[in-house]
Amino acid sequence: MKNLLKIGLSVVVLMSTGCASTKIKASNSVDYEKATILENGVKRTVRVQSGDVKVKDTVSKIENKDSKDGIIVKFKDDSAVSIKEFESKYSLKLKTKLIIGYYIFENDSKRSDLDIVSAIINSETNVKTVKPNWKMRNVTY
Repeated sequence: MKNLLKIGLSVVVLMSTGCASTKIKASNSVDYEKATILENGVKRTVRVQSGDVKVKDTVSKIENKDSKDGIIVKFKDDSAVSIKEFESKYSLKLKTKLIIGYYIFENDSKRSDLDIVSAIINSETNVKTVKPNWKMRNVTY
C-alpha cells in the first residue's frame, strides 16, 4: 500500500514538472520588443509581441508592433485642441468620444499604431494619455 502511494506521488510530481517545463519553452519562443505609451502623464514602457503566437494548436494573432486597431487619447485641456487638425496631422479619424474624456481614433494611415503613439508623445504637449486601442492581456511566464 505504501509503495502504491509512493508511485502515485512520484507520477504527480513528474507530470507537474513536465507541464512547467513545457510552459517555459512556449513562453521563450515569443519575441517581444519595448514600446512607450503615455498614461495619465506618465511614460510607461510595455512589451509588445513581434509576431504570431502558437497557442494550443491554433495561431492566435495577439497585438503586435504592426497592429492598426486605433489610438486612445486624452487631452489635458480639450478646449485647446482642434480635433480636425489632430486628425489630419496624424491621419486619424475620430470614432467616438467617451464621457470620461477619452477620444478613440481609427488609424487611417499606413503607419502602425505604435508609430503614431510615439509621434504624438514626442510632438504634442497637451496630451495626458495616448496608447493603442488594444485589449490588455495578462501574459504568464
